[in-house]
Formats: sequence, structure tokens, C-alpha cells
Amino acid sequence: MEMAADDANRGRAECEKIIKKMQQQVADVQREIEDERRAKDEAVEQTSAVERRVTSVMEELEDIRSQLESAERARKAADGKLNEANDQVTELNSSVNSLTNVKRKLENDVVTLQVETATTSTICSNY
Repeated sequence: MEMAADDANRGRAECEKIIKKMQQQVADVQREIEDERRAKDEAVEQTSAVERRVTSVMEELEDIRSQLESAERARKAADGKLNEANDQVTELNSSVNSLTNVKRKLENDVVTLQVETATTSTICSNY
């Protein structure tokens, strides 16, 4: 009977060791599960943050595109006005040149008339 008690004690001690080892393994697995859960939660949070940033950047990009299109329309309008102004400048320069030529001709005509008047006046005073 004593041997049976010793065998039972040894068996119980062996079972306790196995139970402790299994409890340790369960605790280790639970820790790993918790670590994985935290890592997953962190990854989900980071993914959400990245998605919010992507959305923000896309909205900003769309706004910039809109501003670019508006600026391009304004540039085209300004180019049109510049072309009109250049055309007006060309026309005005042409008018100025034409008027300058008319003025020179009139000045020459005045000089010619003055010479003719002086000549006529000299001839009339000689008679």
C-alpha cells in the first residue's frame, strides 16, 4: 500500500507539473493573442489615419485643380485683352504715323505758300 501511495504521489506530482506547464503555455498564448490584438488595433488605427489623410489630400488636389482651371481661364482672358490692346496700339501707331505725314505735308505746304506769298509780295511791291 505504501508503494501504491508513493506511485500515486509521483503520479500526482507528475500531473501537477504537466498542469503547471500547460497553464504557463496557456498564459503565453494569451499574452501572444493580446499582443496580436494590440498590433491589429494599432494597424487599424494607422490605416484609418492614412485613409483620412488620403481623403484630405484628394480634396486638396481637387481644390488645386479647380483653382488651376480658374487661373487658366483668367490667363486666357488676360491674353485676349492683351491682344486687343496690342491691336489698338498698332492702330494708334499707324494713325500717329499717318497724322505725322499729313502734318509734314501741311508744314511743307505752309512753307511753299509762305515762299509764294513772299515772292508775290515782292513782285507786287516792284510794280
